[in-house]
Amino acid sequence: MTLPHPIHRALVELVGERGVMVEGSALSDYSHDESSFAPVLPLALVKPEAAEQVAAVLALADRFHLPVTPRGAGSSLEGNAVPSAEGIVLSMERMNRVLAVVPEDSTPCATA
Repeated sequence: MTLPHPIHRALVELVGERGVMVEGSALSDYSHDESSFAPVLPLALVKPEAAEQVAAVLALADRFHLPVTPRGAGSSLEGNAVPSAEGIVLSMERMNRVLAVVPEDSTPCATA
């Protein structure tokens, strides 16, 4: 299955052309983690740069009933980063800055 063009176009509008991949080795690279679970090829790989983009991508996925698999480094040994069938991978790798820390619980925040 391939990602429908209207959804692809909407994702590009949300995160930019370089933030959405729908073919090639990128999808294969994000189809598995370090676990023994079988790889699952996602429909798209989406790489937001800001918390607002994450929220917008999640809203779009919800509207079209697309499963979303959030992904950090992909080093899970339990299959946590293996995507759902016919879904998208939401990679956090472009979100590489801590803008603030909540002193009370030492939690990094996406907003200052």
